[in-house]
Amino acid sequence: MKHDYLQAAGRPDMTIPADVKERFRAGLRLLDAAAANVAEAGNLFAGIPDEIWSGLIAEAPPPMRRTLGYVRSVGEGKMIPQLATAAGEAIVRLRALPVADQQRLWANPVEMFAPGRIGRHAKYMRFVTEMDGDEVKRAFAREGTGWKLRSYDEQRAWVAEQEAVKEPQKPKGVDRPGRWAVRGGKVIVAPAKASAGLTRRDLEMMLRDLEEEA
Repeated sequence: MKHDYLQAAGRPDMTIPADVKERFRAGLRLLDAAAANVAEAGNLFAGIPDEIWSGLIAEAPPPMRRTLGYVRSVGEGKMIPQLATAAGEAIVRLRALPVADQQRLWANPVEMFAPGRIGRHAKYMRFVTEMDGDEVKRAFAREGTGWKLRSYDEQRAWVAEQEAVKEPQKPKGVDRPGRWAVRGGKVIVAPAKASAGLTRRDLEMMLRDLEEEA
């Protein structure tokens, strides 16, 4: 992994002290080493037969068991090291993609469709690892037992489909069976109630119902 971007920071107005810059670089080197360690551990795990592996991790807590399984997948060439210890809904989708796609999407943003916007304003770029829940739903589609990444046009089509199947919004209103109903700012009095007459309390309730429906 290259960290030359520190030489051309995005904040020209900011002077970074040399010791702080070196501390940051040292931290990045440790992260590089961590990824390398995950890959090395994965290579060791991948050489263990399945039946023995199951027995080795049987007593581990479930979260640890999952992590160890992800690390083993790295050694088997099914996952990049960065995904083995990462978390989140988007990470789950990434793990299901081919390794080449994992590498590409870990390092590069993708085109996203923004519902409610038009023209060039409807398109923006987002790293998969930074997507929120709604973005993950738009960006990924089921493919067999796994996932695939939707293109910009596929996202737009998916959003249109979701809008089309939404249940129509029920009209606002207040119902008081046997007495009256409020619809569209009007009070519709039941014939029996109209014959019996309206009390002051009825009128006060009607006013409250009109306010509630507004």
